[in-house]
Amino acid sequence: MIHGIGTDLLRIERCEELYARQGERALSKLLMPEERAAVPQAKSIGYAIARAFAAKEAFVKALGTGFHGVSYQDVGALREAKQRPRLIFSAAMQARLEALGIVQAHLSFTDEAGMIIAFVVLECGDGSPASRKMPG
Repeated sequence: MIHGIGTDLLRIERCEELYARQGERALSKLLMPEERAAVPQAKSIGYAIARAFAAKEAFVKALGTGFHGVSYQDVGALREAKQRPRLIFSAAMQARLEALGIVQAHLSFTDEAGMIIAFVVLECGDGSPASRKMPG
């Protein structure tokens, strides 16, 4: 069962401008440590910020809360080489998702012409104990 769906569209240039103004401060504020560690492998720092922020925005829309009660450090997006992207969560957010019965979080990106789109689907389980564990 679907708990929620969220999407976000962002101009990568906005994040490049943000980084030009705020530098490392922007990375520390917006990115989880695991996301910051992945920045050197990204196409650009602006692209890394845009990708991360679009995922966070799509996630809070799917959750149905906006950023009310959710910080930038509660959710992140990673993609290891040759693997699909995935959301990562703080311990507090992981507990919150489990309490809501959310057992799966799906993330997809696409980018074109200086824009990036993130799409998130949150799934609830069927109530069985096996379906109530979020993949980590």
